[in-house]
Amino acid sequence: LLNFQSTNETELTDVLNAALDYGYRLIDTAYFYENEAIIGKILKDYFKTGKLKREDVFITTKLPPSAHAPEDVEKCVDIQLKALQVDYIDLYLIHSPMAFQKDNSSGRDFWYKEIPLMIDHLDTWRALEKLHDAGKLKAIGLSNFNATQLQNVYDHARIKPANLQVTVAPRSAVSYCKAIFICRLVELFTSEVLTRNSSELRVLFENKNLMANSFLVLKEREVSFSPKAFSVQSCISVQAKKE
Repeated sequence: LLNFQSTNETELTDVLNAALDYGYRLIDTAYFYENEAIIGKILKDYFKTGKLKREDVFITTKLPPSAHAPEDVEKCVDIQLKALQVDYIDLYLIHSPMAFQKDNSSGRDFWYKEIPLMIDHLDTWRALEKLHDAGKLKAIGLSNFNATQLQNVYDHARIKPANLQVTVAPRSAVSYCKAIFICRLVELFTSEVLTRNSSELRVLFENKNLMANSFLVLKEREVSFSPKAFSVQSCISVQAKKE
């Protein structure tokens, strides 16, 4: 599982090519990462050459906070489908529980101003359910929602959230997901991935013991452990993340 937030086309191409060649199949992106078009271009080359089929790759992307209004949801999804050059998205998440006003001066369809809007999560969710019914979104879920917000959507949704993507900190949300059998996806931040050249990347992706690559040192104790291993052993899915 790889989370891509780089907008450098050369670096992103090197990383994604190496990852796909060594078996990575889940790609996590978002409208605000500004790289969906780059990812779409890379994937199109793989599909065109026959290296991969569309069904071989699992694409996750997200609804920006400026597109929470029900009338904007499908417009935004269609823009993202066009950028990714695919007919459907495997998993689509509401990126944030906060809705913001669109910035019409930005030159982008759904960039935002930091002016909050009062839009009911359920109205946004129902718009996503319609796109799920239409086949544009194969699964829908949430990102950065707390346990209370998650429960509100879950209790009223016709199609239940398939996934909650959060950092490991909101333990109440993680516990709630376990209780109602929603997949939890935890982000682990990396700082070194996009600084490597292509040959180093291929060595990295060949490494079968990636869980041992990251360590935290607890203060006042010489105890190290892998956050990847900790999360997996806690029954939480993990993705490597590069900003």
